Amino acid sequence: MSQEVDRIVLTYLNMKGYQQAKSSLQKEANLNTAVLLSNLSKQDLELVSKATLDYVESYGKLEDSLDLYKPELLKILFPLFVHCYLELVAQKCSPQGKIFYDTYYADHQLNHKHELQRLIAITDKLHLQENEFAQSFRLNKYSISICQYGFELFISFLQENDLLNLLKLVNQYLNLKVYAGNPRAMEEEDGFSTRKDEQLEKVYWGSLPHDPSMVDLVDRILKQEFMKSGHQLEDVLKVIEDMKQTLKVNVTDDSPARDRIPLPNIKKSDVMKEVQKITDIRSRVPLGPSILPSACCFTFYNTYESLNCVSFSSNSTLIAAGYSDSYIEITSLTNKKLKGLKTSAEIGLIGVDEVVDLDQFKETEGSDSKRLIGHSGPVYATDFSFDNRFLLSCSQDGTIRLWSLDLFSNVVVYKGHNYPVWDVKFSPNGHYFVSGSNDRTARLWSVETVQPLRIFAGHLSDVDCVQFHPNSNYVATGSSDKTARLWDISNGECVRIFSGHSDTIRALTFSPDGKLLATASDDRIVILWDLNTGRKVKTLDGHHGMIYTIDFSKCGNLLTSGGADSQVCIWDVKREEERITPLKIFHTKQTPVYCVQYTNKNVMLVGGAFQQ
Repeated sequence: MSQEVDRIVLTYLNMKGYQQAKSSLQKEANLNTAVLLSNLSKQDLELVSKATLDYVESYGKLEDSLDLYKPELLKILFPLFVHCYLELVAQKCSPQGKIFYDTYYADHQLNHKHELQRLIAITDKLHLQENEFAQSFRLNKYSISICQYGFELFISFLQENDLLNLLKLVNQYLNLKVYAGNPRAMEEEDGFSTRKDEQLEKVYWGSLPHDPSMVDLVDRILKQEFMKSGHQLEDVLKVIEDMKQTLKVNVTDDSPARDRIPLPNIKKSDVMKEVQKITDIRSRVPLGPSILPSACCFTFYNTYESLNCVSFSSNSTLIAAGYSDSYIEITSLTNKKLKGLKTSAEIGLIGVDEVVDLDQFKETEGSDSKRLIGHSGPVYATDFSFDNRFLLSCSQDGTIRLWSLDLFSNVVVYKGHNYPVWDVKFSPNGHYFVSGSNDRTARLWSVETVQPLRIFAGHLSDVDCVQFHPNSNYVATGSSDKTARLWDISNGECVRIFSGHSDTIRALTFSPDGKLLATASDDRIVILWDLNTGRKVKTLDGHHGMIYTIDFSKCGNLLTSGGADSQVCIWDVKREEERITPLKIFHTKQTPVYCVQYTNKNVMLVGGAFQQ
């Protein structure tokens, strides 16, 4: 009876606009509800949704939030209110559901009167399968527009108060559209955004068409090089024909236009990259279940406590390692010595008239490795440019640095993130790069400007890993909120959300043809996703520890993963089963694997720190 009285009084106070009185009664009602729920028997309490208890705890605190942001924060509670009620009904706790509804419905009545009337009619578990209203909430995502600061307040509130069950509901059923500026009134687009409609968002996953002038330049250079080396004309013509077949791109409806995003003008390094690709493809081994890759493992000794990341250059001549001591070490994998700049005193002795080329400013002897010093915190990720002339690094100090590998010195410092930056990756053309941070955003940058071009906001926790699509039109991000997202860099919009992992996503990569996305998580599994449909294709289960790194072979037939269990697993992604086990497992000698990377010739490179 008292619950019914409270409901009537709350409705009256809400209609009259007596917000302070309503708030006081609401807080007392919150306490009563919490007491009622806590007095349930242990058996009944196990049936009650934990998210409902989180809702009870959160409501009063959000009521006390700043008036400017309160409307936005409270409108998020409506879909959560609905899902908590439906969960109680699903757990056959309809009496507790009625108490929950009577306590909180009044605050949503002004904007959702008709929805509430349909909600209270759902009183049995069978209704969840038959009722259209219940089905619409359980099968669709509810879109809500929220300002950037309001979004940060809400997520911080959930995390600081350990309301993980509500966070799970937000991740599963809400589509939060973050915008810059001050809070707005309820947007017209607030409401349902069906998952089916989300998947209809076109993703151009096909290969990027080649610039016609690129083909002509590569053709010319290959002819010159082969003729100089004494090859017969027939061999040269065969190579050129192979080149044309390799560079041929089947332009389909899934291929993006070349002008869809701004691309840099063709440089000599772009042409030489294609020439090298042709040369490597001619000697590439086609891998498959019967032909496994050759592997080369690089183990770092006495660095387990300080080594954070490892990466290889695309031509397999350099390896970069980032340390907690704030420096990066570049090591040569060949007999070629690394030559940095001479000292300032030595450079001062060189006359202006004597300068012929850059080599005059370099060291005479060189060394096997070079240290890059500049960051003021642990270095978490490094990445080589496609032409191996530059290196990107990111750090706990919140900065990203671009290093010249001709001079082994820092060229640019990019500042934009306010918290540690966990990952950074170059685009395939080397003009753009993307970073992921503890501030729950990923950012798109150009090497030519120090300010970010795009800010990708939407994850509910840290963005732990990032990756460019092979055609450079999209960016994938993996987060501690257990989801991966696909972002269109032409407009900054999120076009896919991949939800299926039960823990933090540590690594992701695209298949060479751009159709599949692979994600690896602390839950010890790898999931393959179809970009076109956004659906899970396969689950790869075989690791016994967290997975740190994954990479596709250049032919796309195999996927390799490595992690904390000191194993390198090779998977046949062409198998038809939905859940597959490793094709082959390589065991390292107590070396957790930080990086696996295929060369253009399909040789597998592995790097990690020896664990004593």
